[in-house]
Amino acid sequence: MQTIIEIIGSTIIGGMLLLLIITSKTNVSKASNSQVINSKIQSNLTTISNIIETDIKKLGYRIPDGTSITKADSTNLSFKFYNDSLSITDSISYSFNNTTKKLFRNTKSMNLNTSNFKLCYFDSTGNPASGSAIKSFKIALTVQDTFKYDGNSVIAYWEKTFKPQNL
Repeated sequence: MQTIIEIIGSTIIGGMLLLLIITSKTNVSKASNSQVINSKIQSNLTTISNIIETDIKKLGYRIPDGTSITKADSTNLSFKFYNDSLSITDSISYSFNNTTKKLFRNTKSMNLNTSNFKLCYFDSTGNPASGSAIKSFKIALTVQDTFKYDGNSVIAYWEKTFKPQNL
């Protein structure tokens, strides 16, 4: 009788240990998957923001004052700059399609899970502006994974105010 009680006790303790190991493995796996998705979204956001920052540095280079921005609204920005390597006036445009949730640079989709892209324009005193009065602008960008993990979407947000010296 004593042996049966010891076997049953050992089985219960062994089962509890096995359950603890399985639960720990599941938690580590969930955390790992969440981190992979988060890293992907952060990488996408970094890629987009680096491209935008590089392009904005070109805004208005060797273009007459007040004529460098050709389109400016809440989801579109188009501007001109002088391309030294090609010796021509060139342009770059950003547009966001709210229906498809795609950000376009010129006519090519950036296709990096952009879920929101907003622009606000300001004059030299920081008040809202349009046209040739624009001296700075703010870009707000959200990147969201299309795959929901554990019912949650991973979202990354970036916002920056630009004050290009060539405006």
